[in-house]
Amino acid sequence: NAGLLRLTKVFEGKEKLLIPVFMIFFSFTGAFLGFSEENIVFVPLAVSVARYLGYDGIVGICISYLATQVGFFAGMMNPFNVGVAQGIANLPMFSGIGFRFFIWAVFMVITAWFVMSYAEKIKKNPELSLVADIKFDESKFVDLSKIDIKLTFGHKIIYLVFVAAIVAVLYGAYNFGWYVQEISAIFLIIGIVSGLICKLSPTQIATEFVAGAKSITFGALIVGFAKGIYLIMSDSMILDTMINSAVGILDIFPSSLAIIGLFMIQWFINIIITSSTGLAAIAMPILTPIADMLNINRQVTVVAFQLGDGINGSILPTSSTLLATCAMADVPFDRWFKFMFKLTMIWTGVSCVILIIANVMNLGPF
Repeated sequence: NAGLLRLTKVFEGKEKLLIPVFMIFFSFTGAFLGFSEENIVFVPLAVSVARYLGYDGIVGICISYLATQVGFFAGMMNPFNVGVAQGIANLPMFSGIGFRFFIWAVFMVITAWFVMSYAEKIKKNPELSLVADIKFDESKFVDLSKIDIKLTFGHKIIYLVFVAAIVAVLYGAYNFGWYVQEISAIFLIIGIVSGLICKLSPTQIATEFVAGAKSITFGALIVGFAKGIYLIMSDSMILDTMINSAVGILDIFPSSLAIIGLFMIQWFINIIITSSTGLAAIAMPILTPIADMLNINRQVTVVAFQLGDGINGSILPTSSTLLATCAMADVPFDRWFKFMFKLTMIWTGVSCVILIIANVMNLGPF
């Protein structure tokens, strides 16, 4: 709270600039750490900031969840989509990072512009907010307008602990194969160490942990149920059959059109399989030989996969992460869909242009 208050005072009079600042930060967690559902815990905080600045819960979702998704599918060094896909395609790990930085920049500019336009509109006229009639559960959010707290030396130490932990996660993910369990352990350690720095007793630390966990229980249940549906479809081979049938039609198109077809098939497959790692493991062994036969190099194929895997993830009712995020922010899914559909279509069109560029320049190595 103290840090957010300090930040809002620094940007006083130019609050609109806080939107791209937050979005760039959260996008990097997706691009370099592979964060997705891990950032759900930050949604109430982001919504609190958005509402304090005169915006709504949708803007709060955008500066946290949506920004993370942009970084995730741009995937400069994302081990969970690009890393797995390149490994299966026998490409050097994280090769082509320069082009993926270009992808990130293009989508970040488009997304920040779209969000800032909406935010400015509802700040001038709050009735235009898509959730203007929704009653928020105030207990889930922090009312920053009622808080007067100074940023202390202890707070700054906690920030250093947090930064050190992020560096540890980054190092561990790429050197020791850390995944959700290890990342969760790091965040638990952050909480305990932060409590000790603030001179809380062990009992108080445990109490605060339980209080924080309460707000994400519903989201966790949604994630679990959605994962169960995915496992049933995967283990029964339904997904494999659907993917094999879908990609079989691509060999009738020239490579310039086939790459768009490859992307669109991924776009629709992602409606069913929302796990990037799972989709890469299932789809890439099929897509790689098809791309070879169509004379599409493998690096371009990976780009088609990563864009097709992530572009529509922010409107899918099958996405457990999205549903949990909407639940956390008190934003009904239908309202979020209405906001996000136009941007998703813009993303889709831009993706096709990017893929044509990548195919024409024969993006390598292949």
